[in-house]
Amino acid sequence: MIFSDYTIPGFSGTQALSIVRGRGYEVPFIFNSGMIGVDIAMGNIKRLIPAIERELRDARQRCERK
Repeated sequence: MIFSDYTIPGFSGTQALSIVRGRGYEVPFIFNSGMIGVDIAMGNIKRLIPAIERELRDARQRCERK
């Protein structure tokens, strides 16, 4: 699983995702952002564990289909 900040100085999360996908890796990729306010971040952090669980489950299903 790859965690990437959406905005990285001199680089971006979308560039990282393009590199990963361009090399054929099918790993879960989750964006994070330090550019949002604390009030939003605290609400969104509750969604992190379910997002990780969903991505791992989906990745496992893709592997099983192959």
